[in-house]
Amino acid sequence: MTLARSARLAFLGAVLVTITTAYGKAEPPPNFRAYYSAHAGSVRVAESVVVLEHNGSQRFTYRSVTKPVGLLAVFRSDEVTEHSVWTLHRDRIRPLEYRYIHKRSKKDRDVFLDFDWSEGQVANTAEGHTWTMAIPEGTLDKFSVRLAVMMDLAAGVEPPLEYPIADGGKLKHYRFAALGTERVRTPAGEFEALKLQRLRDRDKDRETYFWCAPALDYLLVRLEHVDEDGHRYYLELDRVEGL
Repeated sequence: MTLARSARLAFLGAVLVTITTAYGKAEPPPNFRAYYSAHAGSVRVAESVVVLEHNGSQRFTYRSVTKPVGLLAVFRSDEVTEHSVWTLHRDRIRPLEYRYIHKRSKKDRDVFLDFDWSEGQVANTAEGHTWTMAIPEGTLDKFSVRLAVMMDLAAGVEPPLEYPIADGGKLKHYRFAALGTERVRTPAGEFEALKLQRLRDRDKDRETYFWCAPALDYLLVRLEHVDEDGHRYYLELDRVEGL
């Protein structure tokens, strides 16, 4: 069993990449630490910890670490770390830097984004190459978008939700629709949650759904993903500290 087929560690890291939204006045949630388990079908294949820290002077660090567990850990020693350093600008998240570090047995993969808001551009570094692209005000990295969703939903912004995202040297738009509320049972407890679906213009064979709990400042408590081959993956909250 390989990570690419059964867990897709790229998915597991991106699993914590979520949602999008229109703009309302919002405040950051308090510092928190959330623990998740990822499953491929009925098999638990990875675990993640997601942390938000306020560093003072309106600077924040948001990071996650994802590792394989169980039988998968016997065959793979992969570890994915993502972190975003950001500040508040006009009550919005303004990313300063983003790091994606995939440690793997053969060759590590690192991606760095450095935002220069005075010039309105972002520098992308991957595979030893750096290039820049222009970005509009309000652009996020693909990891901090999750916090933007939490903040805006808590501020009363209603879906449909959309964000411009700097990703892979391109400006993308993540869009999500609300599908109502559902009662969700997780190892961390049972929550009334807002269900969202990511809307895709391409790759329509893939489906991704998110459940965000108002009782936890709209923290992600469950995610389900179906790939183009019909394989189902899900992520659920094990426990949370600080919310």
